[in-house]
Amino acid sequence: MSETNGHRGRREAEREATALAARVACSGEAHADALHAGDRVFGWLYDPDTSLILRHVVVGADPDLNGGAVAVRVHPYSTGKAAELSALHVTERDENMPEVVKAESIFAYTKRVAQDYASFDVVIERGSAQGSFRAGINIGRWGASATNGLGTSAFGATFGSVVYVDATAWTHGLWGRGAVPGKRERVILVKELFDGMEAMEDALDHLRQPQKEGMADAALITVHKLARARALVAQATFPRAPEGIPPIPMLKKWEETTGLDGPNLYSTLRRDELLKMVRGHCKVRRGACKAELLNLAWDVVARYSDENAD
Repeated sequence: MSETNGHRGRREAEREATALAARVACSGEAHADALHAGDRVFGWLYDPDTSLILRHVVVGADPDLNGGAVAVRVHPYSTGKAAELSALHVTERDENMPEVVKAESIFAYTKRVAQDYASFDVVIERGSAQGSFRAGINIGRWGASATNGLGTSAFGATFGSVVYVDATAWTHGLWGRGAVPGKRERVILVKELFDGMEAMEDALDHLRQPQKEGMADAALITVHKLARARALVAQATFPRAPEGIPPIPMLKKWEETTGLDGPNLYSTLRRDELLKMVRGHCKVRRGACKAELLNLAWDVVARYSDENAD
């Protein structure tokens, strides 16, 4: 019997050690991602006077024919101010192939946005694997032309990136599964989020409805990118609240529209990322959905704050 108990104890110790190693590894990965996001987007590694890099620019792109791009500039890091709309672009059609977007216009737009002394993220919405050949051409032209446009700037070539995001990833990240508003509602929401930014207001007032919807989605992709960067930082500092992130009013307005409060800080994390984050801090029901994990995460943060209150 004692040998059986000894084997059982050894196995239990091995499981504990393996789980600990996994948590340490995940924590290391999270911290690395957070440092990268905090540095790239929020300027952590730069002097407050920041003569090297003045700002970070996020360009959200809806590559459809009725889509377009919205560039959002994070203010110089020393000011800690909001994000500011710096450029707009409505996709132009190729004269020779009117069913697809025009590569030259995308290149020219990205080149214009890619000013010196800034780092860049161009985030392009990617359709499903079952998308049409035309949709694939549009996405490919956006990716290649944006890369070439960034390459015309020394900082764009060095500190620029072109990445892709699935439509379900950014919509579910901002609102959750089953709660995504319709396209018309998203146009109204963008008017609220980007209130006071004349370029956006002018575009949404004068474009045709399908183009308004495309521009609204492009703008919301930039919001998701900023929220995602903030979430990576929050994941690494969990259960403490992240520090060193300038207030971005458009994120605050987005949070208010969802009817949630704290859980929005982590809502752009995937379910597996949330699961790794909360394990070890609370009991997690097997098969817990993302909404349940978000609530658990915020409960842990609240409890941690109460325990460490002055």
